[in-house]
Order: sequence, then structure tokens, then C-alpha cells
Amino acid sequence: MAEEKNRYRALLIIGLFVVATVSAGYIGYWWGTHAGHPGSKEVLSPQPHWITYTDSKLGFSLMYPANWSSGITKGGYLIFYGPADDKGHNPNIIVQAIFPPALGGSYSSIDDAASDILDQLKSHENYTLISYQQTRVCNESAREIVCSYSYGGIKIKQSQVFVQDPNTGYIYTILYMATEVNYPKYRQAFEKVRETFKLPE
Repeated sequence: MAEEKNRYRALLIIGLFVVATVSAGYIGYWWGTHAGHPGSKEVLSPQPHWITYTDSKLGFSLMYPANWSSGITKGGYLIFYGPADDKGHNPNIIVQAIFPPALGGSYSSIDDAASDILDQLKSHENYTLISYQQTRVCNESAREIVCSYSYGGIKIKQSQVFVQDPNTGYIYTILYMATEVNYPKYRQAFEKVRETFKLPE
């Protein structure tokens, strides 16, 4: 059971390099280089069973379920692990910030970033694009991709939103991944994470 759980987590993390990494413009090392999250803080929120995560270095904040665990992947991504099912499969929500071109990033808009991710997703086995639509995050125009594909023999469904800070030009992505069976169960949690996401002030 533990071996399968670790395998599934490893598959998702490996997949992130294909799915979530958007060229050399990512800023994940800002999280990864300070073990113990000295640049961030987690506090109980006024809402029961939710925790507010604030990154003082990048300036964004969000809320996530108290029964989920937070961490930093080897690639430097901020990740939240949901409860494992009876097969050891965890839903994941991953947050990433991408440099603007002025700081060496590759994308000047959320459409550029989303288009590149769409191209990368097409390489997955049994890839199906479910929707690609305009939405809103933190009162800003955003894009959302919902798709499914097979990875390591596991059927995965994911939703990824892209929102740009109008002041800094950073593009933030919030990615939700789960097995196709578990995806509906935790979709509401993902919706609340994105609803509570706040850009730097």
C-alpha cells in the first residue's frame, strides 16, 4: 500500500514537469530554497477546518482544508496533499508562480502560458480536453483547462487555472489533480482554494 502510494505521488510529481512546468520562467525555487517555509506562515482561519497559507516572500495567500498536508516538492512547487483513498491515491493541489519576461520568464500573458500547457498535455496517453474557458480568480481575468489522460496506467483528471498579477506580471497557476474517480469528490475543495486565492497587495 505504501509503495503504491509513493509510486502514485512520484508519477504525479514527474507529470508536473511535463504538465505544470512552463519553461525556465518558473519561480518555484523561491519556495524550495527555504526549508521550513520561513517565507510563509500557516494559521487557522476563522472558517472551521480550513487553514490560511500566506507566502510573505511572494505575497499571495490562500486557504486549504485542515485535513490536507502542505509541502514543497523536489522541483520547488508548493503542494497540498489531500486524504488518500483505499488505494493510496492522494488528490493534489499545486501552486506555482512564473516569472514575467522582464525577469527571464517566457510568457507575457496567461493565454501564452495556457497555450503552451495545452501543447504539452497533448503528449499524454488517452488525452482528452474537456474544456478550455475564461474564468475569474481574485477579480482578475483567468483561464482554466480541464482535461483527462492516462499516466503510468492511472486515469487522471485535472483542472488548471492561470491568473496574472497586473502589477508584477507574475503568472500564478493553481493545478488540481486526482484520479478520475476521486476528481468529483474534491473538486469543491479546489473551487474554494481558488476562490480564496489572493494576489499580492
